[in-house]
Amino acid sequence: GCERDIIFTLMRSTLDMEYTAHPLSILSAFQRNSLPGMVYVEARNSDPVQQALQGLLGVY
Repeated sequence: GCERDIIFTLMRSTLDMEYTAHPLSILSAFQRNSLPGMVYVEARNSDPVQQALQGLLGVY
């Protein structure tokens, strides 16, 4: 599916917020073709990840 689109959207949001008062501090995101339906996100804590993924289509 749409794992790549989710990652591009997530990283675009991270870059857009980088120099604001509240950066997302997401370090990386990736997906593996051998694990369909899975997206991996690296961050210092889970709050920015949950904030960035909130409202994205295809994320449950």
